[in-house]
Amino acid sequence: MADDHNKLGPQNPLMQMVQINEKRYYSSFRHHQDYLERSEVHAKYRLHRDFIRLIRSIDAWDIYLESSEAVELIWTSGGKVSNAKSALLRNINEFPPLLRLMFKANGYRPLILLTATAQLALFERLDDTLSQQVSVAKNTQVAREQQDSRKPSSLFPVEAAARQLKSYLEIGAILETPLHIIQQIAVREIKRDTGIDLTPMLISAPAQQGVKEEHMMLEPTDLAKKLGYKDGHVVNILLAKVSWQIRLVSGEWEATPSGKLYSIPNPWFKDRKSGYNLKWKIEEVRNVFRNHGFLPEQQG
Repeated sequence: MADDHNKLGPQNPLMQMVQINEKRYYSSFRHHQDYLERSEVHAKYRLHRDFIRLIRSIDAWDIYLESSEAVELIWTSGGKVSNAKSALLRNINEFPPLLRLMFKANGYRPLILLTATAQLALFERLDDTLSQQVSVAKNTQVAREQQDSRKPSSLFPVEAAARQLKSYLEIGAILETPLHIIQQIAVREIKRDTGIDLTPMLISAPAQQGVKEEHMMLEPTDLAKKLGYKDGHVVNILLAKVSWQIRLVSGEWEATPSGKLYSIPNPWFKDRKSGYNLKWKIEEVRNVFRNHGFLPEQQG
């Protein structure tokens, strides 16, 4: 059972993403642990119960609940789940199986779940450096949009693409993401959102030309081709064996603290579905596989 004294491991259901009615949520426990790791010894809200009070103090908290950007779920007798903003009871079987595991991990006590939108509101309340940086970036963007009388929906595609590219570059700079990776993600998202394909420009961009071999990153399927494995599944299994990633209940892979040093989450969209694959540094993967005797040429 989760409490204020035990650090939750990455495989704990309370640390994982759950999708309900096409919205993605993380529990207050995940947000709390992320906050503690960012703040280290200076955390003001070390106890989860204090963190919950902070969440409920978010401006317009009731509106976030009404819009389902945040939910407070309560387990009742007979395996029924109620929403704090609604008297409607739903059977637990109507929810993803992960939610049952989350309730069990929390001793069947109430759960608070937040979307990314509600998380931004939470950043306004937190005192760690990253939260403050995100808050500043968010408020700066809002101010710019207020100064611009033209709404994004009224922009020409090329103008929308330019604005989106600028936003990705600014966010990437805050997160200290390598420029060539920011550009690749931005070009993919711009094509999806506006229909404009910037790939020819991307290919000739200096940041793409100057990427050193040791800084190149690939998803497991491409890593398998590069390193000589049968397919990406084999690479995923080996990455788990070296403790660089774990498989979540949802079936997705998540990098461990060690693996996060050599990977980034890479978003994908297909047939109205979305998710994340991990991209890995080629040379780091090659080195750790070599150290464990996993490379194809090392097999007898």
